[in-house]
Amino acid sequence: MTKIKSSRVSNVKVALGIIIAFALIVVFACEQKEAIDMPKTPGEQSLTVTMLEQDQNALFRFEGSDEALLRIRNIFMNSQEFALRHDSLGNLLLQKKVKEKFVTNNGRKVFFIVEEMPEFPGGEPALRTFLTQNIHYPDIASKHGIQGKVYVTFIVSDEGDVVNARIARGVDPVLDQEALRVVNSLPRWKPGYMRGKPVDVSYTVPINFALE
Repeated sequence: MTKIKSSRVSNVKVALGIIIAFALIVVFACEQKEAIDMPKTPGEQSLTVTMLEQDQNALFRFEGSDEALLRIRNIFMNSQEFALRHDSLGNLLLQKKVKEKFVTNNGRKVFFIVEEMPEFPGGEPALRTFLTQNIHYPDIASKHGIQGKVYVTFIVSDEGDVVNARIARGVDPVLDQEALRVVNSLPRWKPGYMRGKPVDVSYTVPINFALE
């Protein structure tokens, strides 16, 4: 997560700082959190920018004061590259405009990003709760101190079913297997939509195994 301090000095300074921060985030984004602070000035506003996806699926979430968010809207409202929208919790999102990037699976198009992304029943908070409540830490992994974050990629079909789950980035076969088990137990989602029609969408979730 990257924090950017925006001041009241000028919209130009804010825009420049955000653009520089975006460039740094795209180049250096990884699991470690990095902070970029704008110079402090009297009456500054705090703006938190979180990168949710990177590379060609660039997606940023903004949290901050109403004034700071309004400046973001003003800066990017006419952008040719990015589109502004809100998530299910009302957070401001900045997303690269959709291009029909997809792969095929048994002759069916599978999109990576669509105009309306698939949604777990109850949204992201409900998804996190489901994963937390249904994960069973394998005894053998616990005994040997094995922990880490497993990334599971799957397809949310045009009917909302979770199919073709696979490990995108694993930690250990024991943890990977448990992560797959839980993902395969996910209930039906609200499917993703492209141009008003439900489509198959590739989705990735991180599952964190941490010993207390």
